[in-house]
Amino acid sequence: WRPLLGQIESLPNVVGAAPYLEAELMIHSGNTPAGIMLRGIEPESAARVMQLADHLKEGKLSDLRPVQKPPEGAELVEPLPLPEDLKPPGEHDEGEDPAAEDDDLGRVIPRAALGPESPAVLLGEEMFARTMRLFVGDAVDLVCPLCGVGPMGPQAKSRPFRVAGHFKSGMYEYDSKLAYVHLAEAQRFLQMPGEITGIDVRTLTAEDARGVANAISAKLGPKFRVRTWEDLNKALFLALRLEKIAMFIALAFIALVASFSIVSNLFMLVTEKGREVAILKGMGATNGGIRRVFLLEGVYIGLLGSVVGAAVGVAACLLMETYGLPLPSDIYYIDQLPVVMRPWEVLGISGVALSLAILAAVYPAQLASRLRPVEGLRYE
Repeated sequence: WRPLLGQIESLPNVVGAAPYLEAELMIHSGNTPAGIMLRGIEPESAARVMQLADHLKEGKLSDLRPVQKPPEGAELVEPLPLPEDLKPPGEHDEGEDPAAEDDDLGRVIPRAALGPESPAVLLGEEMFARTMRLFVGDAVDLVCPLCGVGPMGPQAKSRPFRVAGHFKSGMYEYDSKLAYVHLAEAQRFLQMPGEITGIDVRTLTAEDARGVANAISAKLGPKFRVRTWEDLNKALFLALRLEKIAMFIALAFIALVASFSIVSNLFMLVTEKGREVAILKGMGATNGGIRRVFLLEGVYIGLLGSVVGAAVGVAACLLMETYGLPLPSDIYYIDQLPVVMRPWEVLGISGVALSLAILAAVYPAQLASRLRPVEGLRYE
């Protein structure tokens, strides 16, 4: 698979490519087991593709250095028994020390003896702080339920790892499930030497992903499946699309009610200013002149409302961007509302609001232009 990296990185709009090995495992510390998605990466190539280093709260990518290989001829991976508290009752080995584990070479390593030379793992903030309640330097056991082979067939295998740090990406699914180790350690633990699950590719912009995916598919052929960030999160984007449609309908009704308010205000203005309109017409004002006066009134109302509304909206967005608006991460996948302001969108929405105000003023202006001087001065 290494020649594929060069072919992918040579494509236009590609920043970098990084291999990874992924597997669903269990993590265990004390009496707290949990399911995780283990991902083996190469820190050098992953730094060009992922922003993991920017999200690290403690530790660094270089801590994921592989442990030195054992002497030639030594057993790389041995099926290990389950941790003490995961075994069924009555199956604990006599004289077994629950505070110690066998490593890949069959040596017994007490928990306190795990040092910097031990394989390292980076955990998400939710897993690190809330689920497992760990500290940097603590030891955890990664358990692969079917990676070992025993006299009775497949059996669980575990290996101790040292927690080298933790990251917070802001996405609940990642922070509660992902665990990163070095690619060589993942291959050794899963007994998949030289193998990977896939290749991560980073493009110049998010919008380039579809074009780059098509180029990769054309270059590598049908043997490989290429998926973009849109394909991986299709259900989430479908839910967001439905939410945007519902929000658009709600805002459309709000704008419609606001336009009716403008129409009613101008109707009242025409009724109140009937005498003045009659006097103007008696002095020679034309129907078009009267119509323009009330249209300018609608433009004034719409312009004032659009400017004030846009200023208040931009100020509110700046406040949310500065101080953040927390969200329940287990529902929305993210813990803070992202705020993105685009000048053309702000101008476009303001222009639509101004257009609605002008359209709302057309009929009252037409009604005022048809007012006859006699009717306006009948009761004066």
